[in-house]
Amino acid sequence: MPAVNKNQSINLNDISFEEENYTLTPLQEEASTRRYFLVEKDRETKKVLCKDNAINWDFINLSVFLSQNSIHVPKVISIDSKNNTILQEFCGFDDLSVKTDQEYEALLPKLLDLIINLQNLNPPEMVKNRRFDYEKLMFEVNLTVNSYTKWKENFNLKTDLLEEFYIFLQETCSFLDQHPDQVFVHRDFHCRNLIQDQEMSQDIYLIDFQDARMGTPQYDLSSILYDAYRPLPTSIRQTMLQEFIAKTSSKNYYRFRETYYLQALQRSFKAMGTYLIQVGEKKNLKFRPSLFACLENIQEISQLGHLPDSVYIFAYQLSKELKNRL
Repeated sequence: MPAVNKNQSINLNDISFEEENYTLTPLQEEASTRRYFLVEKDRETKKVLCKDNAINWDFINLSVFLSQNSIHVPKVISIDSKNNTILQEFCGFDDLSVKTDQEYEALLPKLLDLIINLQNLNPPEMVKNRRFDYEKLMFEVNLTVNSYTKWKENFNLKTDLLEEFYIFLQETCSFLDQHPDQVFVHRDFHCRNLIQDQEMSQDIYLIDFQDARMGTPQYDLSSILYDAYRPLPTSIRQTMLQEFIAKTSSKNYYRFRETYYLQALQRSFKAMGTYLIQVGEKKNLKFRPSLFACLENIQEISQLGHLPDSVYIFAYQLSKELKNRL
């Protein structure tokens, strides 16, 4: 893997970009510390500036690794360690969240292929050395539990997260921890982390991959099919699930369907915590639709996966109660 020049600078003063009369325009806000800006000199010269609390060298090194393995990611142009910024290739304005339903559904087979290509990689050591083990999975679960506890107290909610549900989440995380099939997992494979190059090749570019780790083959699959930013009809989900199973039949993955719904539950429960924090603590109401979509996802997962009644009851009652409050 070629070394990255850590001394390159783009003369950034906080978030104002002044070199060569470039203009700086904020891009879509994320549910993280990262902020993105379009850097534009003219209509033909566009780049993307990412500012964070610190330079994420895992992102830098993984971008090189993925590029070398024919996974489309934005190229890193320069790095400013002093101002914690990265200047990247511009791959298009729109992520897949803005596609029409017809356009988005037509892209799903290509997204399945991208997931399979990621899973077929021989991961670098930084990915091999971290995985979705019991500790990590339960850390995510407990973040949501803690967020919901605050909501329950602050908004005097009546919906209880029953001990039966929590015990089932623990059992789910234990099962996923011990799952024999471990592959390269993006970790946050959803429509807003996928960009289509509309001006050039129409390729799908993957972003926000710095926390990639080892996990089940169902992790990224359940992330995209139960993406609360872009809900899908149940029939489309089932069709894509069947297509993925057919494309990976030679892998003979262990207890695939059961694992799929358990992983979808853990992933969706974790996502619910993110939306609770955004809506409840940060008062960011643009995440409100995703919160309700996530609760609907959990209801469907519990039914199709034949999960305990406590899972469905919690999601159903909470959704009904919040619709009268928000």
